[in-house]
Amino acid sequence: MGTCLLTHSLTYSLTYPRAYSLTHLLTCSQVHECLRVFSDRLIDDSDRSWFKELLNKTVKEQFNVEWSKIKGEHENIIFCNFGDPKSLTKPYSELADRSNLGNNSLTHLLTYWLTHSLTHSPTHSLTYLLTHSPTYLLTHSLTYLLTHSLTYSLTYSVAKIMEDYLEDFNQMTTKPMSLVLFASAVEHIARISRIINQPYGNALLVGVGGSGRKSLTQLAIHIADYELFKIEITKSYGLFEWREDIKAMMNKAGVMNKSTVFMIDDTQIVKETFLEDINGILNTGEVANLFNAEELGAVIEVLTCLLTCLLTCLLTCLLTHSPTCLLTHSPTCLLTYSLTYS
Repeated sequence: MGTCLLTHSLTYSLTYPRAYSLTHLLTCSQVHECLRVFSDRLIDDSDRSWFKELLNKTVKEQFNVEWSKIKGEHENIIFCNFGDPKSLTKPYSELADRSNLGNNSLTHLLTYWLTHSLTHSPTHSLTYLLTHSPTYLLTHSLTYLLTHSLTYSLTYSVAKIMEDYLEDFNQMTTKPMSLVLFASAVEHIARISRIINQPYGNALLVGVGGSGRKSLTQLAIHIADYELFKIEITKSYGLFEWREDIKAMMNKAGVMNKSTVFMIDDTQIVKETFLEDINGILNTGEVANLFNAEELGAVIEVLTCLLTCLLTCLLTCLLTHSPTCLLTHSPTCLLTYSLTYS
């Protein structure tokens, strides 16, 4: 799927510093897909280490290239469609050249150090400060800074773009978020963005409460320019209210043709029927017996009107463009233009 999403145009090649050949680019995308499809499902560090060793061996045998040359100077490969915020097409490409995305890594390093200190008890922090001399603390801090400079420069150069997206999100919402976009957070956003941009993409986010699953998902939805649909649980919320919310979500995505992400957490599943309906949506894209005959007729009527407008618009495009233009542009492009226009 990731290979199909790649856009290998002339402009992309010129702006991609490590795209020496199409083979190199496809190798990077294949490795990235293996990491996303297999490695992201592993839950144990030993399994992840085993997978990296297997990946190193397979890349060497199948592609005749070292893993270190594939990943370049960065620890992780990141493919995304938000690497260039100014691009209108949002090409799916590797975020390889991160040098022009500079940010104050020292500031973020200090922020991380402060956050790490706050996670320990006051007694632990006070004891650490009292038992070590100022010279040792300064030396230890400088050593830590130097040994982690590469990781933090990678992390927070990418985070500069993410912070711009976050600022834009906070300006458009009534519930702004205050997030520290460290390395793991940026990688999770890239994972979520890749999933929701795929047809029928879905994901199960597992983690402890307060780890940022909802916040990172909302930011990824904003980056993709999609709309978020959530349910509000009340004391009287039951099967009827659930089905009405599902209807509203289906109408929003299907009839109104709005790219929608449905987000639900485990605390909102108050009845087992909810899981059955979610399973139906994931497997078949629908919920059995959701609409009655009258509601289904209304949906068909609206879709018929939209199809009529689409065909009219398409016919207008065919009549107003020259034969040369029609031969240059594929029917797919014309259909996409007609959908956007209608």
